[in-house]
Amino acid sequence: MGRATETRWRLVADFELLTKEWQGEIVLYHEGSGNTHLLDGAAARLFTLLGESPASVVELSEAWGREAPPCADLQALLGRLRRLDLVEPVSQ
Repeated sequence: MGRATETRWRLVADFELLTKEWQGEIVLYHEGSGNTHLLDGAAARLFTLLGESPASVVELSEAWGREAPPCADLQALLGRLRRLDLVEPVSQ
């Protein structure tokens, strides 16, 4: 596996993320930025899994189960969530 799939990810630690889940979607308020986000589908599932514990892309795929998106798609989604300052790589 490449280095990107070995990186472990977590929800941001420096700011509180206030969330409300509704019908498979998550509305969240990022206290640090003051932004509100709507996560649906794969983004909501990924956010939920990372809320349980930090994980690598491979671990996320395994926890997701049979319907998991390809690892490359999970990696791209993590990149988008990182740009929104919702997830971060775990310091090693």
